[in-house]
Amino acid sequence: MPSRGFTLLEMAFVLAVIGVLLAAGMPASGRLLERQRLQAAADALAQDLRHARELALQSQQPVHLRFARHDDKIWCRGVSRGQPCDCSGASALPACNVSQVDSSDHAHVRLASAQDASFDPRLGSAPLNGRTVFATPDGQQWPVALSALGRAHSGIDSKAEGTR
Repeated sequence: MPSRGFTLLEMAFVLAVIGVLLAAGMPASGRLLERQRLQAAADALAQDLRHARELALQSQQPVHLRFARHDDKIWCRGVSRGQPCDCSGASALPACNVSQVDSSDHAHVRLASAQDASFDPRLGSAPLNGRTVFATPDGQQWPVALSALGRAHSGIDSKAEGTR
């Protein structure tokens, strides 16, 4: 009577093939996770910029977004009405009165370059504008651009936007 099932050798071969496939896929999945973290940080900044513009128009007060950096790994940003704020607490500027985010909210995301922003309360324009770039430890980058009209764009297509 023929036996049903797998031999030990067949089982070992199948497990070895599965192991090779998993090992080959791990770097790609890690890179995908890093990219998702990067995109989440950039999208959160773009959303904060849109909210700051809307707040300036509604409150009829200037709204400022300001970055503080210890290095590219330790950073924060804050939004305030009326005058610029200090999210780090290291200067004489007041604390941020609208929102505050720091690098611990976005694990493994570095701040490659940052541009403070301000919004005019009459038109929602951004006389202080530019580009902020987030990066991962493996070198992936994701820009967020703010145009002079006060429009925020997150993503690779924003490289040409937001320059003064």
